[in-house]
Amino acid sequence: MELWGGDLQPFFLTPQASWIIENVAVLPEARGRGFGKALLRALLEKGQSQQHTFAGIMVINGNNVARHTYESIGFKPYQTFVFRISRGDRSPRKS
Repeated sequence: MELWGGDLQPFFLTPQASWIIENVAVLPEARGRGFGKALLRALLEKGQSQQHTFAGIMVINGNNVARHTYESIGFKPYQTFVFRISRGDRSPRKS
């Protein structure tokens, strides 16, 4: 990645699992009916059928409904990143 100085990849862009679930969404009018959990379970079954042993998913801090859904089917928090943009400082910090 030229932007980051050749082959160097920042730690916060390094996947922590062999398979990352990018996005799970349910229409607002369909929420609360178990569709999110059903989607996630189907995705995890598909990943297992493709020999993945770990899956990762990201959730924005404050999205407690999504976080609760992910944790209820077995995901556990791994890392939290806090981005502060002030006085020209744009570097992420691990907490």
